[in-house]
Amino acid sequence: SIGDEIGFNGDNSIYEPPTSDSNAVFVTDLDITLATNTIAFQENGGATVYANILPVGNYDDMDTLSTAIEDAMELVSAVNYEVSYDAEESKFNIREDGSTLDDITLVWSDPLASATALNLGYYPLDDTITYPTSDQTVPLNITLDDTNNRLVFEEVDLGLISSGPLSITIANGTYKNAADLELAVETAMNAASFYGSTYDATYDDVTQNFSIQYLGGTPLNDLNLLWGTANSSDTSIAQTLGFDNTDDIGGLSHTGTGDVVLMTFDDTNNVIDFEEISIDGTISEEISVRIPEGDYIDHDDV
Repeated sequence: SIGDEIGFNGDNSIYEPPTSDSNAVFVTDLDITLATNTIAFQENGGATVYANILPVGNYDDMDTLSTAIEDAMELVSAVNYEVSYDAEESKFNIREDGSTLDDITLVWSDPLASATALNLGYYPLDDTITYPTSDQTVPLNITLDDTNNRLVFEEVDLGLISSGPLSITIANGTYKNAADLELAVETAMNAASFYGSTYDATYDDVTQNFSIQYLGGTPLNDLNLLWGTANSSDTSIAQTLGFDNTDDIGGLSHTGTGDVVLMTFDDTNNVIDFEEISIDGTISEEISVRIPEGDYIDHDDV
């Protein structure tokens, strides 16, 4: 070895520059006073809500301050929030923890919050909006076509005289609200009624069940939904509405035993493209993901 020749004649030499035990923190402490403890924000475009950071005083730990901000916002809101401090960037991040919020606006331009904005490193005249939200409300996204638009029913009057099978076709299309789908079913059934009866169709967004019932007009003894025995079983609307397409059911009021299929994803409509922007403004490459294909009965699953 050349070690001895150039003066290294002891143990193995390892150069270890001194490093801190944790990331450098630019903010070592912040004073929260009654003039700098108010956060103004709006949820889903609603009225401005005010949260007060407590206790006031000096904070020498930014994680503790983040928790205080989070607690203050949750005290005046039903939304769960997640507030964190990025020591490398020396920035606070305020976001929702969950999926109940479409958007949140931090109203730093509000006179009660502008001093807080400066103290926390936000520009006081720049209201901050986060979270993309749908352009339309989509409680339903049910498509009816020639594969699932048929319904066969039978009316039996009080004299037990049957109308025979009444076959109807529900108007094709994509239904994005319950009222339109309910009206389409009612309209088709009312038009086809042998006895001139009227019907009520209802989707319950709590139970996620669909109901069809006799409403009025000529009195009936039975309204039979002929899912199984009539020629609609292969193309019926039964499964779409949560009914068993093999069973005929009688009575005057019928509720599906299964959940309504709210949305169906396949390889024609299951791609989301997005990009991410870090807090320093760096934009990621476009990211493409696919939603798992299948029928969805719950919007939370979507």
